[in-house]
Amino acid sequence: MFQKIKAFMKDLGRYRGEENRQRLEQVLISFVILSSLTIGAIANYSVRVLFLEEPQMFVAFESLMLLAFGVLEIALLKIKEDQLRRIMSIIVYCGLLIYMGAAFYDYIGPAIWCMAATFIVMSLFHARRDMLLGFIVATAVLYAYVMRFKKPFTTNWIFEIGLILTMLVFMMTVLAVHYLINERLAFMKRQYDTLYRTENQFYFTLNAIGDGVITTDSKGLITFMNPIAVQLSGWLMDEIIGKPFNQYIVLESELTHEVLESPVDQVIKSQKILHLANHTVMLTKSGDKIVIEDTASPIFDENGKLSGVVIVFRDHRYKQEKQREIEYLSYHDQLSGLYNRRYFEDVLRKLDINSAWPLAILFIDVNGLKIVNDAFGHRAGDELITKVANTLSRYKRSDDVISRIGGDEFVIIMPRTEQLFINHYTKQVTQAFRHEQIMGIEISVSFGWDIKKNQEQDIFECLKQAEDRMYQSKIYYGGSKRNDIIKSISSALAMKSVEEEAHSKRVGEYCTKLGRVLGFSEGECQKLKVAGELHDIGKIAIDEILLNKKSALTLTDWNQIRQHPETGYRLLNTSKEFYGIAEYVRAHHEFWDGSGYPSGLKGLEIPLNARIIAIADAYDAMTNDRTFRKAMSHEAAIDELLRCAGSQFDPELTRVFIEKVLRV
Repeated sequence: MFQKIKAFMKDLGRYRGEENRQRLEQVLISFVILSSLTIGAIANYSVRVLFLEEPQMFVAFESLMLLAFGVLEIALLKIKEDQLRRIMSIIVYCGLLIYMGAAFYDYIGPAIWCMAATFIVMSLFHARRDMLLGFIVATAVLYAYVMRFKKPFTTNWIFEIGLILTMLVFMMTVLAVHYLINERLAFMKRQYDTLYRTENQFYFTLNAIGDGVITTDSKGLITFMNPIAVQLSGWLMDEIIGKPFNQYIVLESELTHEVLESPVDQVIKSQKILHLANHTVMLTKSGDKIVIEDTASPIFDENGKLSGVVIVFRDHRYKQEKQREIEYLSYHDQLSGLYNRRYFEDVLRKLDINSAWPLAILFIDVNGLKIVNDAFGHRAGDELITKVANTLSRYKRSDDVISRIGGDEFVIIMPRTEQLFINHYTKQVTQAFRHEQIMGIEISVSFGWDIKKNQEQDIFECLKQAEDRMYQSKIYYGGSKRNDIIKSISSALAMKSVEEEAHSKRVGEYCTKLGRVLGFSEGECQKLKVAGELHDIGKIAIDEILLNKKSALTLTDWNQIRQHPETGYRLLNTSKEFYGIAEYVRAHHEFWDGSGYPSGLKGLEIPLNARIIAIADAYDAMTNDRTFRKAMSHEAAIDELLRCAGSQFDPELTRVFIEKVLRV
């Protein structure tokens, strides 16, 4: 865009065609003058020697002088420096006119004035002031000479011929000038039309540009403003056109508030493209401040001389806001709003200085995040992370830096901090978490910390030590915390569906009875009972509306429900207390013939306790009302069990369950 604007500005001052045309005309006229003087010298020598019988040497000298002036006229074209060429032209033209008047007045007389008139026409046409000045000086000298020394002129036939020839030359010159003037006018009209179209194109282009554009001349005076520049600056074109740029467009630093040197003045001095520094502010007419970015470029004419400056600028506020947004996202965790690992690593190195010691590093890990995600979905997990982040931020000091460096890990850098404050902070946070819950589950975290007190300690060793202590704390307290979470999830499931709570308790009782019939120990029976009670814990991840749906379940509904064995397995597998029953919960919907889910286990591949749970679960489901159907009778349920024995259920366990549990 900047290059395009510069090209437009350069086109406005380009008249190369006109200059070349005028240069060729001047060369042509110089050769015409040389030819005329050559012809005059030959005619002078011939007439005066042959007809007037004057001395040959004297006449030849005068003729050679005419030729010398013709050569000097051509030599003037070789002079490149304008001032020197102008001075030399005046000398040559004055010398030629004076010489002709003094040497040939007796022969051609008043024809001298006709020739002088020709010089006037030529000088006016070409704006050659050197010719005009030469004519005036020569006329004055000749007039003084004639009035003082010359006798009255006597007419003879040579004078008549000279006069006729001179008048012919004069008329031809006038006709030629008339033709050239008409051609020049037509050419200038074409140039004007081209220039007008260029100016219009330039004007409409600059008006259509989405950036502000201001142009100045070589003195820094404003020559143009497009509508965007008017809108941003608040100044109307009529108010500042022709006025100094630096008096109306004031720039200052956003950071230091110092007034900056005018970019126009800088470009005029350096004649190079200038890019403004970041954080540049423009003061508007109303006194408002707009953050801008801009470029100032020199405009050169066809001779390479500076003719002005073009300034292109735009409102940087939107881009600045986007830049800040990008910077924020690059250094902040999107979910919690805290700093991220990248920022944490940067600031840790910066704070590892003497003035920040003792520098404490506190690691925090959220207990049970994976369980919450599996049980209640990632939305609940995100809510858990957000609540932890808000609580940690609530009790931090202004100099402390909190970052979320992993899924469930936070770290706080605490400058100038002793052990006493860490104890106080962790106590405050722990107490606050007791009042925070997610789906009825109390929030808990594990802490670990270390403190760098002197130069000898390595900050990254302190970081590792704090992390190790956090993991030790998590191992020590984690088991009981996870057990509590599992129990809380079970309670939450009971709150979502009273029917599921009653069903789970009855399944647990049936499993215990069958286990005792099979000769299980009391401990094994208790384990089997817990497995029966928790066999549907994975349904915590199913929407409450679906669990209590009264109409028949669709295929999509069944696909969601069939995911609960896997979910239950993931939940129970995280707890040492319930680890032993996780596999039974996962397999309690496997079928004896291998057509069940989730793994398609077959026959004795299915764990024994899972086969027991499957029978108890099916019988209780059939003999109790469900939201989407009525209960079967006791005998109808037994008939269904017998029908499915060998396909869905273990046939031997089914027989024992019916004979020893249901019909006792």
